[in-house]
Amino acid sequence: MRKQPSDTRINREGLTVKYTIEYTEKDEPINNQYTNLKQFQVKDLEEMLQQMFLLRQCNKHNINVGYNISDSNGWLVEDYCNDTEYFTANSVELKQKKEIKNLEQTIEAQETELELFKTFLNQYNSSTMFEKWKKEKLLEMAG
Repeated sequence: MRKQPSDTRINREGLTVKYTIEYTEKDEPINNQYTNLKQFQVKDLEEMLQQMFLLRQCNKHNINVGYNISDSNGWLVEDYCNDTEYFTANSVELKQKKEIKNLEQTIEAQETELELFKTFLNQYNSSTMFEKWKKEKLLEMAG
């Protein structure tokens, strides 16, 4: 993380934990001056994960999350995870991908059935009769 976070949590032993999230608005490399990098702090790990997923839903880029643990002598531990917008192992995304795949298969099956139906109508010269029947049914449904 490039800037000093301002939000902190202090435990009984005098250690300070700072949780930080960074991102860019556009899908572009982070520039040398970090001027395209936005940063904010959150209160704990749970909020950090919630905000990370929210940023992903809002199509933000270069999403980095991390924490810094320090004491009165300075920082002790620092850890970051970069480009988290590419992570896919969460249950909501997996369910959505499965549902999308099922819908794609349903659409494909319906397109195949429609093509077979059109072929049948043409083969048995019943297109005109079907159009007449369809028009009558649509009028019934509308009225």
